[in-house]
Amino acid sequence: MSAEAAAPTVIRRIHYRMDNRSLCKLREEELAPALDEDECFVWIDIHAPTVDPLNEILHQLGTEISVGRHFDYPAVLPRVFEHPDCLVCYVYDVSDPDRHLHISNGLGLMEPSRLILVVNERWVITFHSDRIAALEYVESRSAAVFRSEGNGPAFIAYLLFQRCMYEYAHLNLANDNYLDRLQSGLQPDDFEELAGIIDLAHANILTLKKMISSLQIVLGRLTTMQTSFIDDDFRARILQLHKNAFPVRWSLDSSRQFIDGIVAGMQTASSNRMSEIATVLTIVSTIVLPLTLITGIYGMNFDDIPEIHFRGGYFICLGIMLFVVIGQLWVFHRLGWLRSVMRAFTQLVRAPERKVSAQPGQIENDTDYTVARRSLPPRQGLPMS
Repeated sequence: MSAEAAAPTVIRRIHYRMDNRSLCKLREEELAPALDEDECFVWIDIHAPTVDPLNEILHQLGTEISVGRHFDYPAVLPRVFEHPDCLVCYVYDVSDPDRHLHISNGLGLMEPSRLILVVNERWVITFHSDRIAALEYVESRSAAVFRSEGNGPAFIAYLLFQRCMYEYAHLNLANDNYLDRLQSGLQPDDFEELAGIIDLAHANILTLKKMISSLQIVLGRLTTMQTSFIDDDFRARILQLHKNAFPVRWSLDSSRQFIDGIVAGMQTASSNRMSEIATVLTIVSTIVLPLTLITGIYGMNFDDIPEIHFRGGYFICLGIMLFVVIGQLWVFHRLGWLRSVMRAFTQLVRAPERKVSAQPGQIENDTDYTVARRSLPPRQGLPMS
Protein backbone atom coordinates (compact mmCIF):
# COMPACT_ATOMS: atom_id res chain seq x y z
CA MET A 1 0.00 0.00 0.00
CA SER A 2 1.39 3.41 -0.97
CA ALA A 3 2.04 6.17 1.52
CA GLU A 4 -0.66 8.31 -0.10
CA ALA A 5 -3.28 5.57 0.18
CA ALA A 6 -2.28 4.89 3.80
CA ALA A 7 -2.59 8.58 4.81
CA PRO A 8 -5.40 9.02 7.35
CA THR A 9 -8.52 11.03 6.63
CA VAL A 10 -9.11 13.84 9.11
CA ILE A 11 -12.50 15.57 9.20
CA ARG A 12 -13.19 18.52 11.47
CA ARG A 13 -16.66 19.95 12.03
CA ILE A 14 -17.19 23.35 13.64
CA HIS A 15 -20.67 24.56 14.60
CA TYR A 16 -21.30 28.34 14.49
CA ARG A 17 -24.37 29.74 16.29
CA MET A 18 -25.30 33.24 15.14
CA ASP A 19 -27.78 33.90 17.97
CA ASN A 20 -25.10 34.03 20.69
CA ARG A 21 -21.99 34.19 18.48
CA SER A 22 -20.53 30.98 19.85
CA LEU A 23 -18.91 27.99 18.19
CA CYS A 24 -18.03 24.43 19.13
CA LYS A 25 -16.67 21.27 17.54
CA LEU A 26 -19.10 18.55 16.44
CA ARG A 27 -18.91 14.79 16.25
CA GLU A 28 -20.14 13.00 13.15
CA GLU A 29 -23.49 12.04 14.68
CA GLU A 30 -24.11 15.64 15.77
CA LEU A 31 -23.84 17.08 12.27
CA ALA A 32 -27.41 16.45 11.07
CA PRO A 33 -29.12 17.87 14.21
CA ALA A 34 -26.87 20.94 14.08
CA LEU A 35 -27.86 21.67 10.47
CA ASP A 36 -31.55 21.51 11.43
CA GLU A 37 -31.15 24.35 13.91
CA ASP A 38 -32.02 27.91 12.95
CA GLU A 39 -29.49 30.74 12.94
CA CYS A 40 -26.47 28.46 12.63
CA PHE A 41 -24.11 26.97 10.09
CA VAL A 42 -21.32 24.38 10.00
CA TRP A 43 -17.79 24.42 8.64
CA ILE A 44 -16.51 20.98 7.58
CA ASP A 45 -12.80 20.71 6.86
CA ILE A 46 -11.60 17.49 5.16
CA HIS A 47 -7.95 16.47 4.93
CA ALA A 48 -7.73 13.29 2.84
CA PRO A 49 -5.58 11.80 0.06
CA THR A 50 -8.56 11.55 -2.34
CA VAL A 51 -11.79 13.47 -2.91
CA ASP A 52 -14.00 10.48 -2.06
CA PRO A 53 -14.74 11.66 1.53
CA LEU A 54 -15.76 15.06 0.15
CA ASN A 55 -18.24 13.59 -2.31
CA GLU A 56 -19.61 11.27 0.37
CA ILE A 57 -20.31 14.19 2.70
CA LEU A 58 -21.87 16.19 -0.14
CA HIS A 59 -24.23 13.30 -0.82
CA GLN A 60 -25.04 13.03 2.88
CA LEU A 61 -25.95 16.72 2.86
CA GLY A 62 -28.36 16.12 -0.02
CA THR A 63 -26.22 17.66 -2.77
CA GLU A 64 -26.27 15.42 -5.83
CA ILE A 65 -22.96 16.48 -7.35
CA SER A 66 -19.47 15.03 -7.51
CA VAL A 67 -16.51 17.40 -7.44
CA GLY A 68 -12.73 17.08 -7.69
CA ARG A 69 -12.48 15.36 -11.05
CA HIS A 70 -9.59 17.67 -12.02
CA PHE A 71 -8.13 17.95 -8.52
CA ASP A 72 -4.86 16.21 -9.44
CA TYR A 73 -4.19 18.33 -12.56
CA PRO A 74 -0.84 20.14 -12.24
CA ALA A 75 -2.09 23.34 -13.88
CA VAL A 76 -3.28 26.20 -11.66
CA LEU A 77 -6.91 26.77 -12.67
CA PRO A 78 -9.73 28.52 -10.76
CA ARG A 79 -12.64 26.25 -11.83
CA VAL A 80 -15.62 28.17 -10.46
CA PHE A 81 -18.79 26.04 -10.60
CA GLU A 82 -22.31 27.17 -9.74
CA HIS A 83 -24.88 24.57 -8.69
CA PRO A 84 -28.42 25.11 -7.37
CA ASP A 85 -27.31 23.63 -4.04
CA CYS A 86 -23.85 25.21 -3.66
CA LEU A 87 -20.89 27.04 -5.14
CA VAL A 88 -17.63 25.21 -5.85
CA CYS A 89 -14.24 26.73 -6.64
CA TYR A 90 -10.53 25.92 -6.42
CA VAL A 91 -8.27 28.02 -4.19
CA TYR A 92 -4.45 27.84 -4.06
CA ASP A 93 -1.92 28.40 -1.32
CA VAL A 94 1.87 27.96 -1.24
CA SER A 95 3.15 24.85 0.50
CA ASP A 96 4.93 25.76 3.73
CA PRO A 97 4.89 29.56 3.23
CA ASP A 98 6.85 30.18 6.46
CA ARG A 99 9.88 28.49 4.91
CA HIS A 100 9.86 31.01 2.04
CA LEU A 101 9.11 34.04 4.22
CA HIS A 102 12.38 33.59 6.16
CA ILE A 103 14.97 34.57 3.57
CA SER A 104 17.75 33.42 5.91
CA ASN A 105 16.82 29.88 4.83
CA GLY A 106 17.83 30.67 1.27
CA LEU A 107 15.62 30.69 -1.79
CA GLY A 108 13.40 27.65 -2.32
CA LEU A 109 11.00 26.54 -4.99
CA MET A 110 7.41 27.61 -4.25
CA GLU A 111 4.88 24.90 -4.98
CA PRO A 112 1.12 25.54 -5.05
CA SER A 113 -1.27 23.49 -2.92
CA ARG A 114 -4.85 23.16 -4.13
CA LEU A 115 -7.99 23.10 -2.02
CA ILE A 116 -11.66 22.84 -2.90
CA LEU A 117 -14.10 25.32 -1.39
CA VAL A 118 -17.84 24.50 -1.36
CA VAL A 119 -20.29 27.10 -0.02
CA ASN A 120 -23.97 26.61 0.87
CA GLU A 121 -26.47 28.64 2.88
CA ARG A 122 -26.08 26.32 5.88
CA TRP A 123 -22.58 24.95 5.54
CA VAL A 124 -19.16 25.48 4.02
CA ILE A 125 -16.76 22.66 3.16
CA THR A 126 -13.02 22.83 2.51
CA PHE A 127 -11.09 19.87 1.13
CA HIS A 128 -7.32 19.52 0.76
CA SER A 129 -4.81 16.72 0.44
CA ASP A 130 -1.83 18.79 1.65
CA ARG A 131 -1.30 20.97 4.67
CA ILE A 132 -2.79 24.41 3.97
CA ALA A 133 -1.36 27.17 6.16
CA ALA A 134 -4.12 29.60 5.17
CA LEU A 135 -6.78 27.22 6.51
CA GLU A 136 -4.95 26.93 9.83
CA TYR A 137 -4.94 30.70 10.09
CA VAL A 138 -8.65 30.95 9.25
CA GLU A 139 -9.49 28.36 11.90
CA SER A 140 -7.49 30.22 14.54
CA ARG A 141 -9.06 33.58 13.60
CA SER A 142 -12.62 32.51 12.81
CA ALA A 143 -13.82 32.61 16.44
CA ALA A 144 -12.73 36.23 17.00
CA VAL A 145 -13.99 37.41 13.61
CA PHE A 146 -17.28 35.54 13.98
CA ARG A 147 -18.05 37.24 17.29
CA SER A 148 -17.76 40.68 15.68
CA GLU A 149 -18.90 40.40 12.06
CA GLY A 150 -19.48 36.86 10.82
CA ASN A 151 -23.01 36.41 9.52
CA GLY A 152 -22.96 33.18 7.50
CA PRO A 153 -20.83 30.49 5.88
CA ALA A 154 -19.54 32.97 3.32
CA PHE A 155 -17.39 34.70 5.93
CA ILE A 156 -15.18 31.57 6.09
CA ALA A 157 -14.64 31.87 2.33
CA TYR A 158 -13.87 35.58 2.71
CA LEU A 159 -11.24 34.94 5.41
CA LEU A 160 -9.65 32.26 3.23
CA PHE A 161 -9.50 34.51 0.16
CA GLN A 162 -8.10 37.37 2.23
CA ARG A 163 -5.39 35.23 3.80
CA CYS A 164 -4.29 33.73 0.48
CA MET A 165 -3.95 37.16 -1.10
CA TYR A 166 -2.01 38.37 1.94
CA GLU A 167 0.43 35.47 1.62
CA TYR A 168 0.88 36.03 -2.13
CA ALA A 169 1.93 39.63 -1.52
CA HIS A 170 4.29 38.78 1.34
CA LEU A 171 5.88 35.84 -0.45
CA ASN A 172 6.58 38.06 -3.45
CA LEU A 173 8.13 40.67 -1.15
CA ALA A 174 10.28 37.99 0.51
CA ASN A 175 11.41 36.85 -2.93
CA ASP A 176 12.36 40.45 -3.79
CA ASN A 177 14.19 40.93 -0.48
CA TYR A 178 16.28 37.84 -1.13
CA LEU A 179 17.16 39.01 -4.63
CA ASP A 180 18.01 42.46 -3.27
CA ARG A 181 20.45 40.93 -0.77
CA LEU A 182 21.79 38.70 -3.51
CA GLN A 183 22.33 41.57 -5.92
CA SER A 184 24.42 43.55 -3.41
CA GLY A 185 27.10 40.84 -3.46
CA LEU A 186 27.15 39.98 -7.14
CA GLN A 187 30.35 39.93 -9.13
CA PRO A 188 30.79 39.48 -12.90
CA ASP A 189 32.22 36.00 -12.37
CA ASP A 190 29.10 34.90 -10.44
CA PHE A 191 26.79 34.97 -13.44
CA GLU A 192 27.16 31.33 -14.40
CA GLU A 193 26.95 30.08 -10.82
CA LEU A 194 23.91 32.20 -9.94
CA ALA A 195 21.94 31.45 -13.10
CA GLY A 196 20.11 28.72 -11.16
CA ILE A 197 19.06 31.20 -8.46
CA ILE A 198 17.70 33.60 -11.08
CA ASP A 199 15.74 30.78 -12.75
CA LEU A 200 14.35 29.74 -9.36
CA ALA A 201 13.25 33.27 -8.46
CA HIS A 202 11.63 33.66 -11.86
CA ALA A 203 9.77 30.34 -11.39
CA ASN A 204 8.50 31.53 -7.99
CA ILE A 205 7.19 34.77 -9.44
CA LEU A 206 5.44 32.85 -12.21
CA THR A 207 3.84 30.52 -9.63
CA LEU A 208 2.62 33.45 -7.55
CA LYS A 209 1.27 35.19 -10.62
CA LYS A 210 -0.72 32.11 -11.66
CA MET A 211 -2.18 31.79 -8.17
CA ILE A 212 -3.18 35.44 -7.86
CA SER A 213 -4.67 35.32 -11.36
CA SER A 214 -6.71 32.25 -10.39
CA LEU A 215 -7.92 33.93 -7.20
CA GLN A 216 -8.79 37.09 -9.11
CA ILE A 217 -10.89 35.09 -11.56
CA VAL A 218 -12.75 33.42 -8.69
CA LEU A 219 -13.39 36.76 -6.98
CA GLY A 220 -14.54 38.37 -10.20
CA ARG A 221 -16.92 35.48 -10.88
CA LEU A 222 -18.38 35.64 -7.37
CA THR A 223 -19.09 39.36 -7.62
CA THR A 224 -21.30 38.79 -10.68
CA MET A 225 -23.21 35.74 -9.46
CA GLN A 226 -26.85 36.19 -8.56
CA THR A 227 -27.43 33.48 -5.99
CA SER A 228 -28.75 33.10 -2.47
CA PHE A 229 -25.34 31.95 -1.29
CA ILE A 230 -23.91 35.43 -1.80
CA ASP A 231 -25.48 38.32 0.11
CA ASP A 232 -24.80 42.01 -0.45
CA ASP A 233 -22.30 42.26 2.39
CA PHE A 234 -20.25 39.33 1.14
CA ARG A 235 -20.38 40.64 -2.44
CA ALA A 236 -19.08 44.05 -1.31
CA ARG A 237 -16.20 42.43 0.57
CA ILE A 238 -15.32 40.21 -2.36
CA LEU A 239 -15.42 43.19 -4.70
CA GLN A 240 -12.90 44.98 -2.48
CA LEU A 241 -10.63 41.93 -2.48
CA HIS A 242 -10.91 41.78 -6.25
CA LYS A 243 -9.69 45.37 -6.46
CA ASN A 244 -6.84 44.65 -4.06
CA ALA A 245 -5.65 41.81 -6.28
CA PHE A 246 -4.55 44.25 -8.99
CA PRO A 247 -1.71 45.85 -6.95
CA VAL A 248 -0.45 42.36 -6.09
CA ARG A 249 -0.33 41.45 -9.78
CA TRP A 250 1.42 44.72 -10.58
CA SER A 251 4.02 44.04 -7.88
CA LEU A 252 4.66 40.62 -9.44
CA ASP A 253 5.21 42.25 -12.83
CA SER A 254 7.58 44.70 -11.15
CA SER A 255 9.47 41.78 -9.61
CA ARG A 256 9.90 40.17 -13.02
CA GLN A 257 11.35 43.44 -14.29
CA PHE A 258 13.63 43.51 -11.25
CA ILE A 259 14.98 40.07 -12.17
CA ASP A 260 15.42 41.15 -15.78
CA GLY A 261 17.40 44.13 -14.49
CA ILE A 262 19.67 41.87 -12.43
CA VAL A 263 20.29 39.62 -15.42
CA ALA A 264 20.96 42.60 -17.68
CA GLY A 265 23.37 44.10 -15.14
CA MET A 266 25.28 40.84 -14.79
CA GLN A 267 25.44 40.42 -18.55
CA THR A 268 26.75 43.97 -18.87
CA ALA A 269 29.37 43.31 -16.20
CA SER A 270 30.36 40.10 -17.98
CA SER A 271 30.64 41.97 -21.28
CA ASN A 272 32.81 44.63 -19.62
CA ARG A 273 34.98 41.89 -18.19
CA MET A 274 35.41 40.33 -21.64
CA SER A 275 36.23 43.77 -23.03
CA GLU A 276 38.95 44.21 -20.43
CA ILE A 277 40.40 40.81 -21.31
CA ALA A 278 40.43 41.76 -24.98
CA THR A 279 42.17 45.02 -24.10
CA VAL A 280 44.88 43.21 -22.16
CA LEU A 281 45.46 40.75 -24.99
CA THR A 282 45.61 43.59 -27.51
CA ILE A 283 48.20 45.49 -25.45
CA VAL A 284 50.36 42.39 -25.03
CA SER A 285 50.13 41.65 -28.76
CA THR A 286 50.99 45.24 -29.62
CA ILE A 287 54.10 45.11 -27.43
CA VAL A 288 55.28 41.78 -28.81
CA LEU A 289 54.64 42.66 -32.48
CA PRO A 290 57.57 45.11 -33.07
CA LEU A 291 59.91 42.86 -31.08
CA THR A 292 58.92 39.96 -33.29
CA LEU A 293 59.52 42.14 -36.35
CA ILE A 294 63.06 43.06 -35.22
CA THR A 295 63.85 39.47 -34.34
CA GLY A 296 62.55 38.29 -37.69
CA ILE A 297 64.65 40.79 -39.63
CA TYR A 298 67.91 39.83 -37.97
CA GLY A 299 67.05 36.17 -38.08
CA MET A 300 67.04 36.05 -41.90
CA ASN A 301 69.73 33.88 -43.50
CA PHE A 302 71.28 36.48 -45.81
CA ASP A 303 75.07 36.66 -46.08
CA ASP A 304 75.15 40.44 -46.39
CA ILE A 305 73.60 41.90 -43.21
CA PRO A 306 75.99 44.67 -42.07
CA GLU A 307 74.78 44.79 -38.47
CA ILE A 308 75.52 41.08 -37.98
CA HIS A 309 79.30 41.74 -37.97
CA PHE A 310 79.14 44.96 -35.97
CA ARG A 311 80.83 44.73 -32.57
CA GLY A 312 78.24 45.31 -29.87
CA GLY A 313 75.31 44.94 -32.31
CA TYR A 314 73.64 42.40 -30.09
CA PHE A 315 73.44 44.79 -27.15
CA ILE A 316 72.43 47.68 -29.37
CA CYS A 317 69.58 45.57 -30.77
CA LEU A 318 68.43 44.64 -27.24
CA GLY A 319 68.58 48.30 -26.26
CA ILE A 320 66.46 49.30 -29.25
CA MET A 321 63.93 46.59 -28.37
CA LEU A 322 63.83 47.78 -24.74
CA PHE A 323 63.40 51.38 -25.90
CA VAL A 324 60.49 50.31 -28.11
CA VAL A 325 58.81 48.50 -25.19
CA ILE A 326 59.27 51.46 -22.83
CA GLY A 327 57.98 53.86 -25.48
CA GLN A 328 54.91 51.75 -26.05
CA LEU A 329 54.20 51.47 -22.31
CA TRP A 330 54.52 55.25 -21.96
CA VAL A 331 52.07 55.82 -24.81
CA PHE A 332 49.62 53.25 -23.37
CA HIS A 333 49.89 54.89 -19.96
CA ARG A 334 49.14 58.32 -21.42
CA LEU A 335 46.11 56.85 -23.18
CA GLY A 336 44.89 55.15 -19.99
CA TRP A 337 44.99 51.67 -21.46
CA LEU A 338 47.15 50.15 -18.72
CA ARG A 339 44.39 50.38 -16.11
CA SER A 340 42.77 47.23 -17.55
CA VAL A 341 46.09 45.41 -17.26
CA MET A 342 46.55 46.49 -13.65
CA ARG A 343 43.02 45.41 -12.72
CA ALA A 344 43.56 42.01 -14.32
CA PHE A 345 46.90 41.60 -12.52
CA THR A 346 45.36 42.61 -9.18
CA GLN A 347 42.54 40.10 -9.58
CA LEU A 348 45.05 37.40 -10.46
CA VAL A 349 47.22 38.09 -7.39
CA ARG A 350 44.67 39.04 -4.71
CA ALA A 351 41.56 37.12 -5.77
CA PRO A 352 42.13 33.37 -5.91
CA GLU A 353 39.28 31.08 -6.82
CA ARG A 354 36.20 32.71 -5.27
CA LYS A 355 33.26 30.76 -4.05
CA VAL A 356 29.81 32.08 -3.23
CA SER A 357 29.64 31.92 0.58
CA ALA A 358 27.12 32.58 3.33
CA GLN A 359 27.65 36.34 3.57
CA PRO A 360 25.07 39.12 3.56
CA GLY A 361 23.74 39.53 0.09
CA GLN A 362 24.95 36.14 -1.09
CA ILE A 363 23.70 32.57 -1.19
CA GLU A 364 23.46 30.70 2.11
CA ASN A 365 24.27 27.27 0.72
CA ASP A 366 25.95 26.37 -2.54
CA THR A 367 23.78 23.30 -2.99
CA ASP A 368 20.46 25.03 -2.31
CA TYR A 369 20.04 26.53 -5.75
CA THR A 370 21.61 23.55 -7.53
CA VAL A 371 19.13 21.07 -6.06
CA ALA A 372 16.25 23.48 -6.47
CA ARG A 373 17.13 24.18 -10.09
CA ARG A 374 17.21 20.49 -10.90
CA SER A 375 13.82 20.04 -9.19
CA LEU A 376 12.06 22.68 -11.26
CA PRO A 377 8.91 21.08 -12.65
CA PRO A 378 8.47 20.85 -16.40
CA ARG A 379 6.13 23.34 -18.00
CA GLN A 380 2.62 21.94 -17.93
CA GLY A 381 -0.01 22.68 -20.53
CA LEU A 382 -3.51 23.67 -19.50
CA PRO A 383 -6.10 20.90 -19.84
CA MET A 384 -8.66 21.69 -22.51
CA SER A 385 -11.74 21.00 -20.40
